[in-house]
Amino acid sequence: MRRKDLSLLLAILLAAAAGTGAGCGSSLAGPGDATSAPASAAAVADPETLYQVSTLSALIDGLYQPATTVGALKQQGDTGIGTFAALDGEMVMLDDTVYQVLADGSVAEPADDVGSPFAAVTTFAADRTVTLDGLADYETLQRRLDAELNGVNHIYAVRVEGHFDSVRTRSVPRQSEPYTPLLEVTAKQREFEFSDVDGVLVGFWCPAWVGQINLPGYHLHFLTADRSGGGHVLEVSVSRAIAELDETPVFDLSLPTTSEFRAIDLAGDYERQMRAVED
Repeated sequence: MRRKDLSLLLAILLAAAAGTGAGCGSSLAGPGDATSAPASAAAVADPETLYQVSTLSALIDGLYQPATTVGALKQQGDTGIGTFAALDGEMVMLDDTVYQVLADGSVAEPADDVGSPFAAVTTFAADRTVTLDGLADYETLQRRLDAELNGVNHIYAVRVEGHFDSVRTRSVPRQSEPYTPLLEVTAKQREFEFSDVDGVLVGFWCPAWVGQINLPGYHLHFLTADRSGGGHVLEVSVSRAIAELDETPVFDLSLPTTSEFRAIDLAGDYERQMRAVED
């Protein structure tokens, strides 16, 4: 091959690599610009990629400043979970729509310019589907879903839709600066009980290697079928439902470039705190 042809081929490959942004690297938002965090990735959103903004450890330490927007997240996927700026409730993204479960238990549809400090989204396409019957509690549900995982090193998007004997969820109230750590906020969380209800669980199973980036294991949020209630799942009993799992082999992490994120030390051991805020 001639030198000119080689140079042209190299230029094409480099341009393609720069455009996709896919992989287990990190992409940075513009300084202090919440809207720019996922913009480049959004234009080429890959259905086999989990797009995540910020880290769970940063959220645990009280970084509730916006790192992206609802509108930008919608460009990266149709399914996901997260929270909102100032920790203003629990996020459920389902079928291209973002829902906000507020601290009083009500559900809103936030505007596209509403900020988010932490979220994970993907384009859902089920790789495995299984019928669930009579699962007494959350632990039993997790064991049943575990049996459907095709290995333990990829991330899986999870959707469980059907009828539930009971679901217990939580949400948290909007915080004011100076922000306190998440563990202190969840100590005062509002909990909600749903009985004999139709709805959907949405979230992710993450492998152990995510460490403090996300939560290893299951992290699910709930939304009732009539979209009137939901929240972060604490306990659940399944009557009859269809579970779908979407194996997601590519992980794309965008880190905030806010002054708060630059200044914080995330070198600590977050395992105990992660488990505490999830329970």
